[in-house]
Amino acid sequence: MKFSLVFENSGDSLPFESVNCEVLSFYIEQLNQRGLNKFSAKNQNLGKTILSKIEQFKTCIIEVNKWLYDLTDMKIGVYDVEKYLDQDILNQIHADWVNSQSLIYDIQKKRKQFNFLGIAEQIHDKFPDAIQTPPLSTVIDRIGKAEIYRSLNEPHIHKLESSFDSIRYQVSDAWTMIANNPFPKNILTNNIANLSISFNHLGRTLYNKYTNFDMNLKYDDENSYDQLLGFITLSLALPQTIPLSAEYINWCKLHNKVPSGTQLNIGNIPNLYENLTKYRKIIFHNLLSNNTFSIQQIKG
Repeated sequence: MKFSLVFENSGDSLPFESVNCEVLSFYIEQLNQRGLNKFSAKNQNLGKTILSKIEQFKTCIIEVNKWLYDLTDMKIGVYDVEKYLDQDILNQIHADWVNSQSLIYDIQKKRKQFNFLGIAEQIHDKFPDAIQTPPLSTVIDRIGKAEIYRSLNEPHIHKLESSFDSIRYQVSDAWTMIANNPFPKNILTNNIANLSISFNHLGRTLYNKYTNFDMNLKYDDENSYDQLLGFITLSLALPQTIPLSAEYINWCKLHNKVPSGTQLNIGNIPNLYENLTKYRKIIFHNLLSNNTFSIQQIKG
């Protein structure tokens, strides 16, 4: 079964292939019957937050480039805002940052290159004569630039990369129960998918009770998606199959429980790798505009 998230106003769409077809069909039907098939970002400022992350990252790069070239004869790429949504560019910057840590700075060579002036002389003055080829990471620390250089990686690259890993959306009347969940608990897994019905329930899933040491099921607060609610999670992380552990399955058998996970997944994006930048841009633009979307089954 194929379906799309179709954004209001822009007309943009994200294609999906269903996971748990019966659940998805039932969920769309119940949403439509209640006039609730319109999802908005739970965090209405998320688009601006992502934009701010990009701008701060770009500013950091510009500041680092002011002195990095003099140390390494290389600069980090400076791009238009949307280019920083390209994971290949982020991967390149990350690799350059990692590999630069082990570069060797030749103090005497650099002094000659800069005619015994400027930053090369400042670095020379910070090292004893016995140390003339320190690692670049040590040099950066000695000139007081370690903190800003580290920040290229964390927080900037990693926070930007994770911005699209778990975006929560909700219907306008979010706390309305869409329906009681008529499906068996074994549909719940620990797999990572691109679209899932979010856990926003009162209580704990069975798996969550296990991981929080309610080993004898002493407390009566299990809720393993007993209801289908108006919350979903959109993710551009790579889908993964993550089996339930043998220990957890044995514990379920001991208590005569159906092994189940924490995720109620409903869809994955085909060809995500080839289209990651495109889909990041679509989500980013629609978050900035606070556009809602509906879940629409593709007929035929």
